[in-house]
Amino acid sequence: MGDMGSVLMMMDQMADAEQQFENAVSILRRLGGSEVETLAKALLMLASTRQSVGELGRAKEALQEALDVVEPGPLRAAVLNHLGDVLLNIGEVSTALDHFQDALGSQPDKDVLLNIGLAYQHMGQYQDALDHYRRAEALCKDSPRLLMEVYDRMGAVHRMMGELSTALGLLKRSLEIAEETNAGVGERARILMGIGEVQAALGSQSEAIKTLCAIVATYEAAGMMATMEAASAVSNLGVLYLSANDCEKSLEACRRAAELKEKIFGTTTHPEVAADLMNSALALSGLGSFQEAAATFETSLKIFLETLGEDHPTTALVYHNTGKCLVHADAPRRAVGYLKKAAEIRGRILPGVHQDTALTLRMLGLALIMFGEVAEAAEHINKAIEIYECFGMDEESAAVLHTLGSGWGSNDDYQSALDCFLKELSIRRRIATEDTLDTAATLFSVATALTKMNDFAKAAEYHTEALTIRQRHHGDTPHPDVINSLNETGAAHLRSGNPTTALEYLTKGIAMHRSIDPTHEDIVTSLYNMGIAYTELGNLQEALTHHKEALLMREAAFGPHHRVSIESRQRIGEIYSSLGDAEKAEEYLKA
Repeated sequence: MGDMGSVLMMMDQMADAEQQFENAVSILRRLGGSEVETLAKALLMLASTRQSVGELGRAKEALQEALDVVEPGPLRAAVLNHLGDVLLNIGEVSTALDHFQDALGSQPDKDVLLNIGLAYQHMGQYQDALDHYRRAEALCKDSPRLLMEVYDRMGAVHRMMGELSTALGLLKRSLEIAEETNAGVGERARILMGIGEVQAALGSQSEAIKTLCAIVATYEAAGMMATMEAASAVSNLGVLYLSANDCEKSLEACRRAAELKEKIFGTTTHPEVAADLMNSALALSGLGSFQEAAATFETSLKIFLETLGEDHPTTALVYHNTGKCLVHADAPRRAVGYLKKAAEIRGRILPGVHQDTALTLRMLGLALIMFGEVAEAAEHINKAIEIYECFGMDEESAAVLHTLGSGWGSNDDYQSALDCFLKELSIRRRIATEDTLDTAATLFSVATALTKMNDFAKAAEYHTEALTIRQRHHGDTPHPDVINSLNETGAAHLRSGNPTTALEYLTKGIAMHRSIDPTHEDIVTSLYNMGIAYTELGNLQEALTHHKEALLMREAAFGPHHRVSIESRQRIGEIYSSLGDAEKAEEYLKA
């Protein structure tokens, strides 16, 4: 029966093969005794058939039974290694690593070393992963196909570490071996996928896309699209298009891959189908269809929960991405549930300080801020910052501090907002050799918080710094940020009792603004502030001119009965009163 099962496996008839192995196992259980080793081998094959159709939980059961009966030796090491592989796919990474290390024992084995490296890779311990891959490499000199896999995995680790040139070199070596040994199209496509990701990070992956398109076209011409290799090539093409920001082509490819795999596996609930649905959702997100993307993520999530379980990195990723899409779809309350679940899973299955956990905590904080729960958001964001600090990720710490500061500001807690912005400013000035536009934005935020706290003199200082940086970067070309800084610097000087200085900035700001958008509502605010400045300087005719122009624009935009129109008429009436023109004053004050 076992031999028949092996034949059926070779014919890709997994359901029939599984039945044969189950029958064999049933008989061998009854025989016991001298057939224990044969039982363990049959259980190994049964686990392989179950794993091949995505039944990881049942594969785990078969392997655990085999482990209970098998004696120490090479067969036990094979069972441990296979069980570790299944556990790794389920997401039980630490337990998988323990089994791999038990399988390795004192005798180096290239397959087990590869799996140990992969476990460390999943845990984000990249140097440990590379160490084991290098040990495997030393044992693979006469096994080109395994050497191909070693270089593929090492390339992936170097890519994750940001060492892109090294990654590209290793992946190209892997591809050379694949071509020399006539590796399957799927294997070559996987390597090309890695090359494409690196080329994308380096700025070009067009060659990888062309190659993968040619592979898919070959399958189509041969009438072989109903094979897993072809479906995998289409999947990889979808991911490459996604990395190239061609979301429409990515969506088309990912949906096609999902349809192909549904036919191949005969089910819509296989994890491979879920992976294509997940990538379809990423493409939809890139197209701005956030509600549809979230719904597609939810569909893939149900499949992953059934097949991979909750404590799996992919499950956590889909929870995170669903929440992220809901944030972008302006549904933060729904997003919070998904993001809290993602944070909970990542906190449980990943090392205590992992960048993915920080990313989820950061997004969770943003979702909470969107509906006013800033205090709770601060708890999660501060945890994210602690993780970023462990990795020296100062840019991320600065960005998340800005998010939190903005949240406190929207909650009218300007002191907490100021504290965040000042911390952000300190980080930005520590990591940059000169002040950047990001530094200018932070200075502007500090000034805004100080304005809300009525510290106008200090606000004017920070606005002036921000303006200087922005003018240095943008030169004389009119730019909205420069205009905004000119207007706000002028307003801060006006409120701190310096109308002459205020007019200098406001005049420059309004002239620049009129050159690019003569009807912008911010021009009205500047005209109004200039009217106040001229009034304080005693130049009432100039004050009247600016307030009247502001009034005309306000009435045109909001009508005569809006509060801002009434405000402008009040100012004009008061000026006429000061000029002794009671009739004109009454005309504006009573209107």
